[in-house]
Amino acid sequence: MKDQRRDEGKGFTNVSTQRPTMEDVAAASGYSRALVSRAFRGKPGVSSAAKIAIFSAADSLGYRHNLIASRLASQSTNSVGLFMLDIYNELFADIYSGLRERVQEQAIEVILAVGTPDGENDLKRIENLLNMRVDVAVVAGTLLPDEVLQRLSKSVPLISVTRLVPGISSVATDDGVGGRLAAEHLLKLGHRHISLLAPAFETVYGERERAFADSMLGAGLKPQVVRSKLTQDDAHVQARELLSSVNRPTAIITHNDVMALGVLEAAIDLGLSVPNDLSIVGYDDTRVARHPRVNLTSVGQQSHQLGELAASFALDDEVRAGAVARHRLLNPRLEVRGSSGPAPTV
Repeated sequence: MKDQRRDEGKGFTNVSTQRPTMEDVAAASGYSRALVSRAFRGKPGVSSAAKIAIFSAADSLGYRHNLIASRLASQSTNSVGLFMLDIYNELFADIYSGLRERVQEQAIEVILAVGTPDGENDLKRIENLLNMRVDVAVVAGTLLPDEVLQRLSKSVPLISVTRLVPGISSVATDDGVGGRLAAEHLLKLGHRHISLLAPAFETVYGERERAFADSMLGAGLKPQVVRSKLTQDDAHVQARELLSSVNRPTAIITHNDVMALGVLEAAIDLGLSVPNDLSIVGYDDTRVARHPRVNLTSVGQQSHQLGELAASFALDDEVRAGAVARHRLLNPRLEVRGSSGPAPTV
């Protein structure tokens, strides 16, 4: 309770810094501490009149319920953790949206953790998320090896999104199919000098690169792979160097749409017309790809549906108990727009 007294000599009021407690709310409202606790946790068995009295008393006292402490004290925190690799990639925003819509129908909170495109902070961020005592953790886009995720899942059930992990519930789109869709689209348009802008480091997402190489070799062509960080800025640097070469490609496929924007920047810098001089195909089919001023051909991962499926796994009692590992693999879709066209004639 606040304890105020007038200091006559100095002319100001001293206010106790002690925070009001749940016991104070119980005393002020006239209800037991147990009922006050149930009201703040949204549990059944609290009448409307009791809720009004309890919350009014809390407001007048300035009491704020410590939701995290309350959850940690119980066996279930009624929360789902979500790790996202890159906050600047709209793929993960779409996954979050699909997940949130489903779990909030069940009054379950989503607690977020965000990494960086290079994956260096993945382990630390995911461990911090697990330390929040979430009931289940969804990891979207992590670059951690399978064995690390399998170890982490022994303490809290994990759900992997964008890649299938043995022994862990997972939902993803088929990267092999996606890589072939991108390459074969450009091959059908007559392109013979196609480059793939791939991750700068060894990654667990290698199926796209292998599918690209197989498609090129199948057409009797040599695959060209250029390494880049998974950012717009580095893709811009790498693409500008590539497009300034004597034997520059007529088409570039990127690992994601963010990198495709860097390629588009480089083309503009060098005065190249898209798609007349250069075709660009991205990956993820994010909202920016659909913008009329970007109009990017891209392979869609059905990201919103990935989030919805992850939510259905997160709500599955057997998955939450770690009793089963469910897998779901979706087919990607090639969305053809104005950034890709016939190969330029010599």
